[in-house]
Amino acid sequence: MKTRSAIAMAVIIALSGCGAMDHLEQKDAANDTLGQIKAYEGKQESSKSIYIDKPPLDLNPTIGEGAPWWVRKPAAIQGQDIPLSFAVRNLLQSANQKIAVNYGPDVVQDKIISVDYQGDINGALNEIAAKADISVSVHGNKINFERYVTKVFELNSLLGKSSFLFGRKANSVNNSGEGLANRTVTSSLGNSDTYATTEVVDINPFDDYLAAIKSILSRDGVSKDDKNPLEGNVIVTSSTASILVRTTPHRMSLVESYISSRKQAIARQVMIEVKVLQFKGSKGSEFGIDWNVIRNVSEGKLQFAGPSLPTLGDTGNYGFSFTSTNPKWDGTTVLMKSLQTQGHVGVEYEPRTVARNNRVASIDNSEKLTYIARVTVTPNENADASVEVEDAVVSDGLTMSVMPNISDDMVNLQISGVLSKVINWEDTEVSGVTIRAPQVQEIKFDQDVGLKYGETLVLNGYKQKSNKSDETSVLKNPFLGGNSGASSMTETIVLITPKRI
Repeated sequence: MKTRSAIAMAVIIALSGCGAMDHLEQKDAANDTLGQIKAYEGKQESSKSIYIDKPPLDLNPTIGEGAPWWVRKPAAIQGQDIPLSFAVRNLLQSANQKIAVNYGPDVVQDKIISVDYQGDINGALNEIAAKADISVSVHGNKINFERYVTKVFELNSLLGKSSFLFGRKANSVNNSGEGLANRTVTSSLGNSDTYATTEVVDINPFDDYLAAIKSILSRDGVSKDDKNPLEGNVIVTSSTASILVRTTPHRMSLVESYISSRKQAIARQVMIEVKVLQFKGSKGSEFGIDWNVIRNVSEGKLQFAGPSLPTLGDTGNYGFSFTSTNPKWDGTTVLMKSLQTQGHVGVEYEPRTVARNNRVASIDNSEKLTYIARVTVTPNENADASVEVEDAVVSDGLTMSVMPNISDDMVNLQISGVLSKVINWEDTEVSGVTIRAPQVQEIKFDQDVGLKYGETLVLNGYKQKSNKSDETSVLKNPFLGGNSGASSMTETIVLITPKRI
């Protein structure tokens, strides 16, 4: 019995030893794998891996896939005041190539050129063509010289004509109805002329392109009676927003430069950010914003430009601008923080829009309020009187149009807008119909101003003064109490800031 117990104990000990050895082997293998991973992580990246900031660019002249092998043969040509055909013939003979050469009907084969080139046949042909101001192409074993090249340019211009008006004309009528079907709404904002208006009618960008390109293609010394004053021709295809130009290589390069610069100018955009702030002075303040206090409180964080700042209680002299000198804060934020030292300030409207260069952008952050403006009663002998009701619409909010002219560091803005607020309604009853007449506070601004990116223009809005009186009594006896009064001013200002996109 003891023998069996001893044998069993020995087997258990042996098995435990095997398990321990297996654990140690697995642990060693794991440590070995971990060491290999760390060693791999420590290795530097392969030298075959490189990083580039832009796609690779090969500056060597390209040769079409169908170009023959012989255009890559070494070649050299040098000559002063030699005919075009002689230069081509001499080039091919020096390269020991017998190739057919075709000259277009407008190519002057005897045109005198000077050339000095060493490289391959392809480069030599391009050099000769450039000196003669003609185009060259190779097809199989044939060289073609042409007087003109043809190219189609796609333009980033919208189709159709555009018109715009900055300012207002008397008795302007809005036929859109502002959501009212088949009704003509007379604008309450167009009852008088502004002193200065800017109006442009039927602008067609393709006409500008056409006039400029014709000027580039016009030949020197051409009389007015010449029926063909252009070196080539140009065709505008408005339906596809493209222009086809056929002219000499040199003039084509000028056309390309013009269209490229024009497209870059049109593609420029700017963010126009508008904020309408409502400021209410502290108790007892009846003069509105003191801008000299703003200058002092901002401690140099705001840099003002333009006319002198409005004095306390001044309703004019606006149109100045400011910029923030603190890179962590924009100018409007610093201004609002400074205004809080004089009273309460809040943002009433905060619209923004993106405008393209020399294109009109509109902002309409207003509520359209419909009311019954007129009632016409027509008596009838045989029936009840007929009543004709005429609706009208008044805007409550900000309506603005802006056109930017964008340069590298400056934005010139043509601004025209109306800030209006309905403060009360007067009701009159006529033949059972209530006629409403709105009382509107309205500020119109038409401005042409140049601003830097991030610079904020300040336009004055409307001011409203309110008076408040209080009366107290003791035991319902007014003689034992007292009375007091206070005036406060609520002022609305418009901030316009162009921001770079």
